[in-house]
Amino acid sequence: MPAKTKTLPTTVIEDGRVLDYITDRPIKDSPKEQVRQHLARALFHEYGISVDDMAPGFKIPVDGHVVFMAVAKKVGFDRRDAPLFKGSPDGEEILEDQEETERVRYSGESVMRTLKRKRRIPDNDLPAIAAAYRVSGTSIRSRGPDGRTRPLPGTVFAALRSFRPA
Repeated sequence: MPAKTKTLPTTVIEDGRVLDYITDRPIKDSPKEQVRQHLARALFHEYGISVDDMAPGFKIPVDGHVVFMAVAKKVGFDRRDAPLFKGSPDGEEILEDQEETERVRYSGESVMRTLKRKRRIPDNDLPAIAAAYRVSGTSIRSRGPDGRTRPLPGTVFAALRSFRPA
């Protein structure tokens, strides 16, 4: 007699939505949401924090200010300081056109010439994280009574750690 197998319920998620890692419900997909989902997975898998201890959209106040958090997967180089570049799924490096202007001497005259070259694109998440930080409106500086800006009291500067999921 064959053994009975348990079938798990399947969830179909429509386009433009993603399954929330914390609540296990479909939510609207966006680049910001992708970062949140990645962070939730990292907290669970890498740091052992239970999903029951997480809350979606929970803001972390520090002395009345909201903290911006992000996880960088790629920072442009690997553990051995070898540069990393963007590539296609088949392993081929992606190149972008770049124009450079240089000054050259011809027959005693200084001539400007423009060169078109292809260059490799560094694989680095930090510019996208910086752009998301600027869009978030979070600030690490405040204006004092004298009108000068200074770091917020209690501001915590956290280093982003590059990691590769298993």
